[in-house]
Amino acid sequence: MLSPIQTTQNVLPLPILSVSAEVNPPEPFVSQQSHLPEVNHVPEAALLPEDSIPWLLSVQELLTELVSRNAALRCVTVTEDEYEHLSAIIDELTWSVGDDETHPLAAAEACVGDFMRNYEDKNFPKMRDLWPELREQDPIIQEILDKTGANKRHLYVPTEEEVAIDAFFGLGGYLWEKGLGEQAISAYDTALHLKPDYAAAYCNRGSIHYALGNHAAAIQDYNEAIQLQPERVEGHFNRAVTKFQMQDYADAIRDYDAALARKPDYADAYVGRAHAKFAMHQYAEATRDYDEALRLTPNDEVRYYRNIAQARATNGDSPLTEGNQKEQT
Repeated sequence: MLSPIQTTQNVLPLPILSVSAEVNPPEPFVSQQSHLPEVNHVPEAALLPEDSIPWLLSVQELLTELVSRNAALRCVTVTEDEYEHLSAIIDELTWSVGDDETHPLAAAEACVGDFMRNYEDKNFPKMRDLWPELREQDPIIQEILDKTGANKRHLYVPTEEEVAIDAFFGLGGYLWEKGLGEQAISAYDTALHLKPDYAAAYCNRGSIHYALGNHAAAIQDYNEAIQLQPERVEGHFNRAVTKFQMQDYADAIRDYDAALARKPDYADAYVGRAHAKFAMHQYAEATRDYDEALRLTPNDEVRYYRNIAQARATNGDSPLTEGNQKEQT
C-alpha cells in the first residue's frame, strides 16, 4: 500500500495559443505556476542538508546503488561503509523530516531505516542472545496481547519494496522542485523498475520530459499512464497539451474530449480544446468552448481569446497580406 503522496500527479500548464500579429495577443494564458523553480543562489554552506544539491544527489546515488544490486530488498546487502553513510543520512533526515509523514523525503527516511535494519540484523547481536532472560518474558507479553486484542489489530505494514517505491517517487518530485530534471527522471526510472505498473510515476515522468522538450518521450509515458489507469483525467489532459505543442491538433482535441468525459467541469480542458480548434480555424466551435470555460472560471485572457475567435467566426481570418494576395492570384 503506497502512501498518499504517491497519488499526486503533475498537470501541465495550458499551451500558448499562437495568433497572428494583427490581433495583438496578450501574454500567454497559463493555468498554473510553472513547475520549474527559480534557481537557488543561496550558498551551499547556508543550506539545510536536504536543500543541499550535492547532499541530495548523494542520497539518491546510494539508494539507487542498493536497489539496483539487490533484487530482494527484504534481504538487501549493505557494506560497512554504506552503513556508515546511511547512518549519517538518517541523522540528517531525522533532524529535517522528523515525524512529518507529508514531507517529500519521509519515504526516503523510512527506506534508509529499512536498509540499516537489514545490516544490523545480519551483523549486530540480538538482544535475546545477549540477555537470555528476556526470552522468559515472551509468554507474559503474549498473554497481555491476547487479553487486550492488540495482536489482532490489522495494521498494515508496508514491505521494503513499497517503502523503496515511495522513496524514489518522493525523490523524483523533490529533485524536480530543485530544478534537477534529469536526476528526477532517474528517480522515477527506479520507481518504475520496482513497480512497472505505477501510472502516477509515468504521468510525472512524462511531465518532466515535456518540460525538458522531450515531447515524444512524454507521449510514451502518458500512453503508459492512460493504459494503466484510463479513467484518470491527468494522463489525457497532459497528453493533449503535449500533442498541441507538437501541432497535432486533431489528436489533442480527442484527448481533451476524453479529459472532459471524465471531468465535465474541467475549465482548463475547455480552454485547451478551444486553443486546438482555434489553431484548426474552427472558430465557432472554439468560441463555444471558450464560453464554457468562462462560465466555469471567469478569466480576462480567456475572454480575450474568445472575442478573437468570435470575430473570426463572423468575419473570417485576418485579411490577406499583399504577398499572400499575389500568391492567390
